[in-house]
Amino acid sequence: MTTPGGPALEQIVLDALAGFGHDRARLVRDADLEQLDIDSLDLIELVQILEEDHGIVIRLEEIQAVDPQTLGDVLDVIGR
Repeated sequence: MTTPGGPALEQIVLDALAGFGHDRARLVRDADLEQLDIDSLDLIELVQILEEDHGIVIRLEEIQAVDPQTLGDVLDVIGR
């Protein structure tokens, strides 16, 4: 299976977060995670969706290690 990257991967992440009930219009790279109300449970669910639905393996610890403050921080770790 080919793993999506770049804009395709970003779209997958944004679609997943919107599916959790987050306002899609507010999901931009510089958006603050706290203001978006994206917490560790959302990140756990996101990691599961990426792996189960798209074959993208990312450990939650990799995201937490950078102490993400913005959605862009999360996208950058996932896109590595």
